[in-house]
Amino acid sequence: MNIVLLGFMGAGKTSVGTILAELLDFQFIDLDQYIENRFRTTISSIFATKGEDGFRELEKVALTQVLRYRRTVVATGGGTPCFFDNIEQINQNATSIYLQFSPEVLAKRLSFDTSGKRPLVQEKTFDELVEYAKQKLVEREKFYLQSTITVSNTNVSSYELADLLFRKIQTQR
Repeated sequence: MNIVLLGFMGAGKTSVGTILAELLDFQFIDLDQYIENRFRTTISSIFATKGEDGFRELEKVALTQVLRYRRTVVATGGGTPCFFDNIEQINQNATSIYLQFSPEVLAKRLSFDTSGKRPLVQEKTFDELVEYAKQKLVEREKFYLQSTITVSNTNVSSYELADLLFRKIQTQR
């Protein structure tokens, strides 16, 4: 059994996924980190040299690889389920969980991220982040909502959310 976390960037997929994997005694994979390690470059470099289309092709290869693992929690990139047949592949090979938050909450979280690891939102103002999140959610939610489980606007810590998901998963086994 695998768990795949879906949602917009800033939804907490990596932080919640790390904790959830520990609670389940599963391994954890952040798909973006896996891509960087597998292809020996950064996400920003991939975007700069190959564009988004090139990145999405590498992402598809990486997703196919990690879905072969067992007892793994995977944190996807925000756009991962929206390209190719990725959402179908995810749902055939894992329990998918959509971490759903409002554009305003996502923009607030993204505005505090100064890591430089999010090439699609670098240097946007808060208002621009809200508008960007609204626009992208209109495009992406039809994919996100195909998840096995949706958790909406939960105002709790990453640990509390991971614990909530752990309990939901236990009842589905």
